[in-house]
Amino acid sequence: MSWGVHQTEGWQQRIIAAATAQGTLGELCWFIQSYRPLSKSERRGLTQEQIVNAQYRTAAWPGDWVPYVPVGDCPNVSRIWAEMLAGMFAASNLDDYRFHAALCLRSELEKVPLRYEFGEPFDCVCAVCGAVVLDHTPDVNICERCANG
Repeated sequence: MSWGVHQTEGWQQRIIAAATAQGTLGELCWFIQSYRPLSKSERRGLTQEQIVNAQYRTAAWPGDWVPYVPVGDCPNVSRIWAEMLAGMFAASNLDDYRFHAALCLRSELEKVPLRYEFGEPFDCVCAVCGAVVLDHTPDVNICERCANG
């Protein structure tokens, strides 16, 4: 995954065009990359690589789970879903952070142990009553009925 570089929209369009020409769109996924500028004091004593690694991160929620959106047959529709996901990250984080959709190969994404397809429901088991419920976050451990008392 492209951790330490901002992908411009033009760059992404070239990646998508090449994958379309090669018939490999199914190998691409969107993930959300976060960027946080570092202050001078935070940069002090760090190498350029350490600075870049500190500034660029893969956005994860909940915890270390990385949501992704497969590009599929329609890169424009999948981009809309990815941008919506980036907006959700932006709305629930500090103003210092910037979020944007970035492309990666599915094979790179598969190296991330905690990942899930954004929007796909999961079977979750309630820790209180044992009910199996569908949810969109992989680590929910309580059903809505138990959560609301």
